Amino acid sequence: MEIKDSIIDELCDLLVSNYDYNKSVTPGIANIVPRTKNRIIFIIGAGASNAADGLPLGDELGEMIETELISCIPGYREKLEEEIVKLSSLHPINNRKNFRTIAFASSNIDRRKTIDIVKDKLVSNLTNNYAYDILAYLLCSGYIDAIISFNFDEIFDNILHSYSYSKKIIQINCDKDISSSYFDLPINSNHCHIPIYIKAHGTLSKEETLRFARSDNHRFQPLTYETMKRMFETENLKIITVGFKLKFLEMSKLISENAKTNSEVFLIDKDEDIIDINIEPLYKGKFLQVTDNMSLDMVFRLLKDKLVKKQDLALFVQQS
Repeated sequence: MEIKDSIIDELCDLLVSNYDYNKSVTPGIANIVPRTKNRIIFIIGAGASNAADGLPLGDELGEMIETELISCIPGYREKLEEEIVKLSSLHPINNRKNFRTIAFASSNIDRRKTIDIVKDKLVSNLTNNYAYDILAYLLCSGYIDAIISFNFDEIFDNILHSYSYSKKIIQINCDKDISSSYFDLPINSNHCHIPIYIKAHGTLSKEETLRFARSDNHRFQPLTYETMKRMFETENLKIITVGFKLKFLEMSKLISENAKTNSEVFLIDKDEDIIDINIEPLYKGKFLQVTDNMSLDMVFRLLKDKLVKKQDLALFVQQS
């Protein structure tokens, strides 16, 4: 088996230790008493939705945008290079061909066409996925404190909302979803007492939230940024990435500049070389590799099986 059982065990122990459970169980979910031991945040990226339904990875989507706009906008290549030069004056561009660069620049050329291409390529009729189903349950039931997604697609959203008790979750798609009262939430203690789901770059069904299509696309929206910043300002922070590259400078700096020295990063991905120098002090080699023989679903099935063994609970009723 290519997966490291010791890391699965450690991750399982972290999830279990995040809560105490009593024996009274409501339908499908245990009654939970928070222990505020760790703050556990999952960050999910395009690799997760690619594994779920074959949706394009970020760089692939950038290439698709460029290819289609070349064919329908006269002088697109020249305009694209001009926009990239403008973008480089606002933030560092270390990869001319990545989605972020192509989408941001292309949106400045033709916002409508760029949005339509992205929506067409990311449409999915998937209603169930094992890995996402487990993640949704973990968030709803309080094993983890927050999920930050950089995906525009809504595969995870739809699965999450299929849980009737997902209504207690705070979902943030853009700054308009953040009320001033959120800043009174006790998220400066280790445990986020209300589960939080942030779509840091917006969501497909609400075009106004899509970061690449906003006029201020060179930055996170201010309140969203501040919310994530406060979530990382804690002791015993555990970040688990799923199909997300922490070579995204803006995010890696946000984490490294605010996380405490006892924070730690776990990686669930195909490749280990997905972090930059800012994150290296927080990474201790905790890597779960996704391969052709060990899919993302299989990784989460192993995690689920170990969780069930560790706790005498009526868990995961929606999973087969």
